[in-house]
Amino acid sequence: MQKSKVKRIAVFTIILLFGLFCKSPATAKTGNSYDELWKKVDSLLQIQQPESALKVLEDVYTKSKSESFQIQQIKAFVGIAQIKLETSDEVVPYPFTVWEKEMLRLKPENRSVLLTYQGEYMVQIFNRNRGEIYQRTKGAAQPNDVATWDVSYFKNQIDSCFLKALDNEEILANISSKEYIALLDTVELEWQYRPTLLDLVAAKALEFYRNDGFDLSPVPLSWAKDAALFSERFVPKTSDNGRFDSRIFYIFKLLENHHQKNGDVNALLRLKLDRLNYIYESSLLPAKDELFIEALKVFENQVGNNPFKAAVLEKHADVLSVMANRYEPKNPVSEIYRMKNKEAAEIYHAVIHKYPNTSASIRCANKLRQLQRPQLQLTLENIVRKGFPFAASIQYSNLANIKAKLYKVNQSEYLAVLKSDIYGRRFVNQQFKSEKLVSEQNFQLVQDSDLRNHSTELIFPKLNSGLYRIKLESISGSDTCNSSALFTVSGISFSEQAGKFNIMDIENGMPVKGAEIELITKKYQEWITNKYKISGEGIVKTARQSNLLRITNQADTITMPWYTNANPDPVKVTVQQLYLFTDRSIYRPGQTVFFKGILFDKNEDKTKSIEKQLVEVVLRNSNYQSIDTLKLTTNRFGSVSGKFRIPSGGLPGNFQLSSDKGSINFRVEEYRRPGFKIDVDDLKGEYRLNSQVDVTGNVTSFSGVPLKDVTGKYRISRNQVWAWRSFGEAEQISEGSFTTDQDGKYHLNFVAKPDERSIETATYPFRFEVEIEVTDITGETQNTTKSLNIGKEALTASIGGPAVFDFANTIKKEEFNFSFKIINSDNQEIRSSGKVELIRMKCPQMPLRKRQWANPDRPIYSKTKWDQLLPGNQYGDEVQPLNYEEEKIIQTIDVGKQDTSWANFNTTGLEQGYYKVKITTTDQFGSPVKAEHLVRVFDSSKKVFLFPESSWLNISKKSALPGESVELLIGNFGKQFWNIHLYRKDGAVTLFNGLVEKTMEKISIPVEVSDQGGLMITVSSMNQGIAYNDVFSVDVPWIQKGLKLSVKDFPKIVIPGKEASWKVRVVDSEGKPVKAEIAGVVYDASLDKILPHDWQ
Repeated sequence: MQKSKVKRIAVFTIILLFGLFCKSPATAKTGNSYDELWKKVDSLLQIQQPESALKVLEDVYTKSKSESFQIQQIKAFVGIAQIKLETSDEVVPYPFTVWEKEMLRLKPENRSVLLTYQGEYMVQIFNRNRGEIYQRTKGAAQPNDVATWDVSYFKNQIDSCFLKALDNEEILANISSKEYIALLDTVELEWQYRPTLLDLVAAKALEFYRNDGFDLSPVPLSWAKDAALFSERFVPKTSDNGRFDSRIFYIFKLLENHHQKNGDVNALLRLKLDRLNYIYESSLLPAKDELFIEALKVFENQVGNNPFKAAVLEKHADVLSVMANRYEPKNPVSEIYRMKNKEAAEIYHAVIHKYPNTSASIRCANKLRQLQRPQLQLTLENIVRKGFPFAASIQYSNLANIKAKLYKVNQSEYLAVLKSDIYGRRFVNQQFKSEKLVSEQNFQLVQDSDLRNHSTELIFPKLNSGLYRIKLESISGSDTCNSSALFTVSGISFSEQAGKFNIMDIENGMPVKGAEIELITKKYQEWITNKYKISGEGIVKTARQSNLLRITNQADTITMPWYTNANPDPVKVTVQQLYLFTDRSIYRPGQTVFFKGILFDKNEDKTKSIEKQLVEVVLRNSNYQSIDTLKLTTNRFGSVSGKFRIPSGGLPGNFQLSSDKGSINFRVEEYRRPGFKIDVDDLKGEYRLNSQVDVTGNVTSFSGVPLKDVTGKYRISRNQVWAWRSFGEAEQISEGSFTTDQDGKYHLNFVAKPDERSIETATYPFRFEVEIEVTDITGETQNTTKSLNIGKEALTASIGGPAVFDFANTIKKEEFNFSFKIINSDNQEIRSSGKVELIRMKCPQMPLRKRQWANPDRPIYSKTKWDQLLPGNQYGDEVQPLNYEEEKIIQTIDVGKQDTSWANFNTTGLEQGYYKVKITTTDQFGSPVKAEHLVRVFDSSKKVFLFPESSWLNISKKSALPGESVELLIGNFGKQFWNIHLYRKDGAVTLFNGLVEKTMEKISIPVEVSDQGGLMITVSSMNQGIAYNDVFSVDVPWIQKGLKLSVKDFPKIVIPGKEASWKVRVVDSEGKPVKAEIAGVVYDASLDKILPHDWQ
């Protein structure tokens, strides 16, 4: 038996045996003789001896049976069944007939207990064989053969166990739960909330029903969107949907009746909270968190001073913690969620102090401790520049002050530690014997009461070459935390690709001559060192297998883990691929599937169709069982076609056409063809927050006949938009109904009210979702939605155009054009007066070094102090050109005096630099509307580089034809060495390998016929310790393979039963007609409403 399997037995069996009814433990004794036997079982399982444990369990079973101790008898019986299940390869090693015989020997109440065990036992069998069970044919189950049970049969059998367990409700309700302490854990159970055996049995039944995991695509609960969901008087309208919600509400009502009859106030309170929590978990309402909290507040008042209020308050705080997860630091719309953790903490704290003797108090203390726990994480660049001050990034929470200790570490000791721990599990935080303290300083952090992670940066003075360790530790508060990081200070750096090492100067990327590389590899128990000397170009080819890396050059040494494996170069393999197409995406049982297939040979270089090859296509049902097979031979175009008839009485679901070279899926079900559709008219007007929005549309059949006098209903929901996406939970704000007129038209309106809770209402728009649902006289229901983004301004402007513009291209008559668009809330273009301006930006005199992590949200340095301690480094977003200061308006175009949506600027007199194109207008309410677009203007015919940037690249095109050229421009403000390589099918070529200083270099790459399929350009460089690596892929299409298809005379109206025709024309890339095979289908467009059809 495998050890991992035995471990699973030990853990799972103990959980099952001692945790039948609750997750809280109990302290009473069960009888010394049985206690000792159970301790023995436990110890045997802990030391992985299930066979010995089984023998002891059999002794317990025999003893309890002879003494008529049925509770211990049940416990031993289930323990035996559990161990046999885990250690046997049989599907059911303990047959259900044995369970049934055992039940005959038990009292009715104990029979109910064993039935809950049997239900759980069946759930385990289902989960162990889930994949196989899903493939079984429905309706073929044999009661005495579990190997034939399908999903539905399993579901019904388990359901039956729990329902039968509740049959004896009157008996169970009159037995104290304390009598079954032997089946519980060993910590105190709050008996007042589960006073009877009925509560314990019902709790296990609810656990199963609430965690129903049988359906891969469960049917949505019809009541889960009811607006009155959290009302005390809410009665769900459950239906036969294959879900267990009706069972859950039945059990809730059953328990409620018994506890009201017995006057069990505490049990009723627990029951109400359980019911509310289930509704919350099941709810599909957009604002369910807020609604749940409101319901909990009402419940809190009802509970009064009862200690159970602690559990209600705990749940309130838990929901606040869930809401806190919606906060995004850079998303101002989410600001309303920032302090939710603090709100939760205040409630946890209140529970701890007001209700100290409750289990809720213990849980709240643990949760509060987690929220208030101090955390600290340090991040550094792996290689820091020698002779320059540097910054470190830290993530922290719940800390006010930290101490930073800087140590210098001996490289030889570090190498020895790496060899003892090559995967780096412990050396990062290790204290080295030889390390020497270099400096020590305290930092005061920005405190925040929101109980969230924050980030800041620490600045350290310049260091000489060597290996260093920084250790951060908290110096205030009762809880301590620390974080460490190792880093190298050096004047050299390196890059590696496919075993080629490039050793370079860390400041400008210049090749370093004379450096030495050591690749250290562990083979078996020995360490092998391979040494390589760097040539003049700074590049050396090495072995591609190692564990550790060491680079030395004069005073500089770099030592680090470097795990690489010598994988062989991949072998080019030709793969055959069959692309299959069906005439639609959904069918009814008994209908015919028409299909087409094209067979290709595919490799890295080219793809071609294959003729005269046998292809076998199989029709498979939803259980992946073969229904029919066709053997076809590809024609001269490499294609095959055929048809299959779907069986009339088969199982619906996802079917498949498959072969060993490709497959395609489609749906089979008894669908109802949509009889009508709902159209929503485009909104032409201007709308802003708090204005009335009018929505109109039509309801028509698919043949175009308007549906008059049909009723419909609508719902309006709202959430906020940030960065072009909805944020937070949508909230329903309005609903109503309408009736179509004689022409099938409808009209509805609503007021676009903002969420007044959001402090960002005036800045960011809200998305209003209009959901429309119509039911015709036959009972068919269709729905549609329309989304409207409505904000403070009724209009939105946008600008499109080039991000770069080369003066040299004006010789080719390229115009300096920008498109602009002004749209309303429905994305409809609106004509509006305004202006488009071309503005020159004021660039900084020197480039700033970019930070290598996200901007901190809680900086501890002012801009002045930062520039003093870390000059030349980015502080905020000042390196973003769009944030540069506006220097001068160069040109202005009045957009109201022209019919076009294009702004064409004159390039005469323009200088190289950054420019902003800005459009400004006003909506009908007088609110200003604007948009901005940044463009870099340069002249590739001049070598001078005038931009304050450490590194810049531009490629003229991403797609080119043979005979054309692709131009790559590189530039940098200071001194920088560049390595540029071109990768073609026949190998790599060096395009540029040299130093660039305040200049711009143009590299022209002619595209050849052999490049069809594409080529790749790699660029690498280094500046101020930052590596720059870019890869450009250039698409070179197969021009002789390109086909163009056009359709002529396609009929707009077709009369049923009449033949229709149209023309299709196929030409090559030069416009010459070609012989081709064409596949096309005509299908009912209404089916796209059920399942859209598309050929990929």
